[in-house]
Amino acid sequence: DRSFFFFGFQGTNSTNAAIVTDTVPTQAFRNGDFTAWGTTIYDPLTVRPGPNGTFVRDPFPGNMILRSFRSRGSQGHDLFPPTEHGRTKRSHQ
Repeated sequence: DRSFFFFGFQGTNSTNAAIVTDTVPTQAFRNGDFTAWGTTIYDPLTVRPGPNGTFVRDPFPGNMILRSFRSRGSQGHDLFPPTEHGRTKRSHQ
């Protein structure tokens, strides 16, 4: 009677410096103004059953998210750095 045990591990640890380009929200987006985006922003609180088993939603008027709605999650945009001179991309290492 003999017992055999085998264990194998192969791993690679690599750390490379990289330049990352991130996109940050513009001041207009932070204020709830999405008119420049070109896509309709819908109010998620207005979802209701529509025809043929679909759902219908109402867009925010003028693609502007109301301040009362923004206050629910407005702390999240404070985690992003402000735009620099109108640029929405930042590079950092």
